[in-house]
Amino acid sequence: MLNIRILFLTLCFLVISSKGYSRDITLGNFHISLPTDLILNINPTMHISQIAGSRKAIAGLGILLNYNEKLALGAVYRVTLNEIPLPKTTGEDRFQLRELGIHFQYTDRPRELIHFSFPFTLGVESILYSGVMPLRAGDKLNYIFLEPGVSADISIIKYVKFGIGLRYHFVPWVTSYTLQSKDLSNISLVFSAMFGIFNFRSSSTLRF
Repeated sequence: MLNIRILFLTLCFLVISSKGYSRDITLGNFHISLPTDLILNINPTMHISQIAGSRKAIAGLGILLNYNEKLALGAVYRVTLNEIPLPKTTGEDRFQLRELGIHFQYTDRPRELIHFSFPFTLGVESILYSGVMPLRAGDKLNYIFLEPGVSADISIIKYVKFGIGLRYHFVPWVTSYTLQSKDLSNISLVFSAMFGIFNFRSSSTLRF
């Protein structure tokens, strides 16, 4: 299912890119004309996080509508690449995380070669247990999370920019026998890419 979503988003990006700055989307008889200051962005990310005492990688994919290259709003989906051992068990009990959220991002001076962006995500985190440990009374499988952050981005060509930054993943209300808020809350190192059509300044001069 995830591979199908990635393929669909990639096709959307290629269709939009092929139309240049007109922002026209044509799929068969279906046609949309977007404003010239509205861009569709595809935003893959890789989070390196400390979750329940284990360092894990979380892969993510977002699709965003970007207004004037400064304000972006959309949805993100993330998943841990490996299972995570539960902190209070000694057997084979493990879990994985799935995250779905609304993503907002503000970018300061987006046309500079190097600039800063400030992402914020609000979403739901789902826990998928594996092993033989049964759930106890009061255990929940879904939790709300908040994630502010900051990223330094570099624009190399007009179709893609790359970023590296930090985000604070905060899960405030955890009611579980095996997991606590401190197990799911963490500071992540985030590597990201943003695909779209950008009007960056073609200059080697850095301005802050």
